[in-house]
Amino acid sequence: MPLSEILTDKNIFIMSEEYFNKYWKVSDEMTYEKNGRMFSYSVLWQNNEILLANGFKDFTYSKKSHFDIFNELGYSRTVYGRNISGSSEKTDKYQNLLLYSFVYNNLEENSKILILGKADPRATDNIGRHHNVFYLKDSESLTKNMISDSNSGELQFFNADGEKAEFYPVKYFDLIFSFNGFVYSETNLKEFATLQANIKMLLSPFGYSLFSFTKYFFKNIPLRHEIVRYLFLKTEKFNRFVGYKKMLEDDDLFTEKQKNFHYNARNPKAEVSKVVYNILWNNIPKLPTITNTRPSESLKSRPAFVFHHLMKCGGTSVVYALYNWFSIIFEHYEAPNGLYKDINDYHRYKLNIDSLVSDTCIVAHFQNDGYFLTQRYPEIIDRQDEFKAFTFVREPLELIISLYYYSRDSITCSLEHYINGHKNFLANLIPCDEHNYREVMDRYFFIGIVERMQESFDKLADMSGKPRLKLPYANKSKKDDQIENLSPEFIRNFKKNNRLDYLIYNYCMEKLDNY
Repeated sequence: MPLSEILTDKNIFIMSEEYFNKYWKVSDEMTYEKNGRMFSYSVLWQNNEILLANGFKDFTYSKKSHFDIFNELGYSRTVYGRNISGSSEKTDKYQNLLLYSFVYNNLEENSKILILGKADPRATDNIGRHHNVFYLKDSESLTKNMISDSNSGELQFFNADGEKAEFYPVKYFDLIFSFNGFVYSETNLKEFATLQANIKMLLSPFGYSLFSFTKYFFKNIPLRHEIVRYLFLKTEKFNRFVGYKKMLEDDDLFTEKQKNFHYNARNPKAEVSKVVYNILWNNIPKLPTITNTRPSESLKSRPAFVFHHLMKCGGTSVVYALYNWFSIIFEHYEAPNGLYKDINDYHRYKLNIDSLVSDTCIVAHFQNDGYFLTQRYPEIIDRQDEFKAFTFVREPLELIISLYYYSRDSITCSLEHYINGHKNFLANLIPCDEHNYREVMDRYFFIGIVERMQESFDKLADMSGKPRLKLPYANKSKKDDQIENLSPEFIRNFKKNNRLDYLIYNYCMEKLDNY
């Protein structure tokens, strides 16, 4: 390759020793180790492309020269307060520096990052200054069950402060970084496929997934990690698989020696070499079944949808399933993956309904005065052929009980006291009264019943022209024995005091039977 091409090649990193000796070396004082790399670094500094996703091909496995990059660009000092040597450090430092450098060069500020496995707080704290960092409590579960199965609501995400984070994780994260964060069978292709599908489900469109594996070699024999090959074959990746033989012959290879590794019965204290193997892939969305047709053209034949998410009425489970049907837009300000950064943005702005495409689904609570559905988007009610609003309701007493246990961490009163403090809670969310509740509920294209959830969702699928799905059960709150102590007289008084809620509920039951 001519020198002019090297100088203009933004993807070049380290020139080969053969090329250096043949075309660049002009005296015996010039060595490849010193001058060849420094020339390559000058290209790196001018273009700074190597750490971008499209230049990731050089980072398939750990190299000593990568530490030189981390050092020269200041990342080592930012994370560890000093330069890091490529000859005497541990693989976990390499992985942490790789994470930091990738985030620094590829993600916009305030991106959402999920860490699977343990990471050095010095790396994640620095990242957390400009991004939102989360952890999954049981990352091994990603190899066991699909997120759309019944255990999806049990996934527990925590923020950098260790606080439980409440959000819909589907299509949420801009980067998922794995530090060997899960356990799996090395020959179980089903677990590999489940992991791959779940990662894809969690990634936002065009989001990145960077898997960093610590791979062990005993006398140049690779130990396990067949999943590396699987992911390189089954994902849209930025880098290519490099054969182990070629990798081990690379003089630039960075390894960590580990003694007393239990290899087998013959070698209970073997010495192995640890190498970091990386794969970067992203979630390239497939062509969806939705259209890009504007409302003015064909919304009457292919409508947009609106899910009025009433509190503690199975909404989390419904939203998980809706991702299979629609392009989701979260329109409530408290959703971390919603349109609005805070309540002030929510007050200032709202969607331009006429710009929606067919088969979009808006998800919102619409539960405060001034922002009820009829107030925020009255055109949705007026144009029922173009916008199909639907909701789910719950038996009124069960609704209040569920709300109590969901909010238990922030309240101190008893269950009975809490129940008595709410009257016609459901009617206040919609809102309506005894004179117009039928008219108000008739505005909805469909109303499901939580106690008949799967049946309801199947009918919604049929009425919407969508495939039936098994509905996951999510966001379940833990309960205690206070429920069993509610007396029949207490329950009778509740039903009497919440007559309007029961009128609404019973009317919705009738509607469901007649769909």
